[in-house]
Amino acid sequence: MHRLSPAYSYKCTTLPQGIVPRVPQSPILEYNMENKKENSGSIVCRKFQLNLISARNLENVERKFRMKVYAVVSFNGIRKTEKKTPVDKENGINPAWNLRIEYNIAEISLQNHCLMVVVKLYCKRKLGGDRYIGEVHMQVRDLFNNGSAQEHGDSLSLKLQKGGSVPLQDSELQISYQFGEIFEVKERPLWRKVLRGVGVMLLRGPLIIVVGIDVPIPITKDGPAIIT
Repeated sequence: MHRLSPAYSYKCTTLPQGIVPRVPQSPILEYNMENKKENSGSIVCRKFQLNLISARNLENVERKFRMKVYAVVSFNGIRKTEKKTPVDKENGINPAWNLRIEYNIAEISLQNHCLMVVVKLYCKRKLGGDRYIGEVHMQVRDLFNNGSAQEHGDSLSLKLQKGGSVPLQDSELQISYQFGEIFEVKERPLWRKVLRGVGVMLLRGPLIIVVGIDVPIPITKDGPAIIT
């Protein structure tokens, strides 16, 4: 297992200070017509496998009881790309999951320096809400460019941070990852996307009237970036 170099843990540092990078509203960042086969209506993708193995020496945010820790994975913190591990109820500050999570990523997005895999750790609590422990950020471009062709992927040991910037002493997350071969995903026709959008709007109105609140309706993630 090798350790992640500091170069992995930055958020678009090539931009001037104070300027926030443009974050995609769909699961994988940018997409353009070069990523489509001519007149085929398909998106060229790669499968990305992320194995959340374990963490060690976490900050104990649960003083009276043993911590019950789970992880949340996303791209750039976008909620619709989130996937969670089960809660480890046994190992306290040294949780283990050994969970494999998969995403399909548009090939052209692999070289976008602002596309980040974000892993946040939380302590599960019955009262007062779950408590944040720390997080790691991995630049997809660096993962792809530095990955090997090993059958079981590459292993990394990542230093946890608070809020993505304050390092936590001795707290680490162990992962492995692998990129698969190129394949194509058929893109949904434009008329179907428009029809779905209209259907969502028509359904949402009656729900607000009946329930009394705005009930969010999930939309499938088959957009131009990440297809989960």
